[in-house]
Amino acid sequence: MNAGRLTDQQVVKRIHEVAVTLVPHQDVILTSWSGCLAARIVFDTLRKRGIVFRKKERKPFITYPLLRFDGTPIFSGFTRRKGDMLEPSKFGGYAVIKSGEPVVLKAVFLREDITETFVNELPATISVPSGKFSLIRLEANRIDLQRNSLTETVEKLVKTQIALIKVKFWAPTCFCLSGVDITYPSPMRFTFSILKNLAEVSRDTISTKYVALKLATAIDLLSPKMKAVKKENKIKIISDYKWILVDIGEGRIQPAFIGRALYVLSTIRLTVEELNLLVKALELAKYTGVGISKTIGFGKIDYTITSISQKNTRLKRKSPTLSQYHKTIFFTTVCN
Repeated sequence: MNAGRLTDQQVVKRIHEVAVTLVPHQDVILTSWSGCLAARIVFDTLRKRGIVFRKKERKPFITYPLLRFDGTPIFSGFTRRKGDMLEPSKFGGYAVIKSGEPVVLKAVFLREDITETFVNELPATISVPSGKFSLIRLEANRIDLQRNSLTETVEKLVKTQIALIKVKFWAPTCFCLSGVDITYPSPMRFTFSILKNLAEVSRDTISTKYVALKLATAIDLLSPKMKAVKKENKIKIISDYKWILVDIGEGRIQPAFIGRALYVLSTIRLTVEELNLLVKALELAKYTGVGISKTIGFGKIDYTITSISQKNTRLKRKSPTLSQYHKTIFFTTVCN
């Protein structure tokens, strides 16, 4: 098994991110998840060249939720239960795109031929059931997973015993285990997902199962920061991440979560090769997302890694390094 032997040469260097700026001809009201509209535009464009995909086939592209021109994601389709019924949430229940207001469709293409087909076939006027859009700008950039900054991150991790990985799940996210939805930031599901992404875009068919299983013994999720808020004689518990329901169209409701998570990683349990693999997988996940339904813009993340010096391997409750993330969490490092 070559799980821990993924070299820089084996990582696909020609993954492209395409950003398309569109302007609607009329007001557009989105009542389901905005990523579904983005994915439909990509599907329709590729279909013109006879490129179609089976329902459960893994797609060679991944979309983002639609973005405002300033980069703000458009949240729509969030629902909540009221008795036996579902109704739009106060936040993200629906979104309105005003006539003439530019929006950005972003997609990551995992194959160069699919990138070229989409760029060449995208029409100047795009018609979808919600209305018409005019294409005013198109940009395509290559994603670089060989940057010096990533190498520097690995070098820092090698010199430490533990690291904190802060992840922001800024789009609805859901993991899956044997058909069961996992709607919290499970450390094992998270690491399996990012390593699976990297294996799928590598030039060779490489199993990351060994590294994922080893990471499962070296990474864990710190308890979420929680607080109680009293409003209108009701007490509400607020956590770093929350459970949501998302309308993804055609009567389908997908459970998911959104928010932040803090993972602790015992770096001394991993080799340099394995740390390099992990860092590249994290960076790729910024573009591909994690979990299920990535094609429609689920699972988008941002992350930061903070190395903890060897002198601070036993963090105190009021440690400045820890308090900026979770002021009330205490943990100690368990070494081999």
